[in-house]
Amino acid sequence: MNTKEATWWLSWRPIPVSKIVAVDFWTGNKYECYNFEMHGRHALEKEGIFAPSKEALQSLSNVIDSTHPLEATKALVICPNLQSREVVVVRGAMSQTYYSIEDGSQIGNFQTPENEGLRSWILENKQELLSCWKRAVSSYHAFQA
Repeated sequence: MNTKEATWWLSWRPIPVSKIVAVDFWTGNKYECYNFEMHGRHALEKEGIFAPSKEALQSLSNVIDSTHPLEATKALVICPNLQSREVVVVRGAMSQTYYSIEDGSQIGNFQTPENEGLRSWILENKQELLSCWKRAVSSYHAFQA
């Protein structure tokens, strides 16, 4: 089995994003260029993490600019416990920020500036994000069983 050991190395320092030239995914018989819809969505759902539709994620990429050609903006929903409120995690532009699905406001970490376009995107996709939340809650119950 080809595991690409020749492309690996150890580093005790951070690797600059500019040094990352490819992200490959092992399909079971070959490596392919990683694609979230083909390789990532199903794997995340098995772990209880849900993303809105491909179309919603594409529209999100119009709101948050990628800072690297291999970076794909994501909105992810997970239920860490039953007391949690409905939250979406938005990853993009080299940051990760938590937002209320209910009103689109930032939660907790305010290292990223308020983005009215992102708030609007959350509110426009609220029903789909709440559907992801329901799936995440169901997944939480399944993990606890």
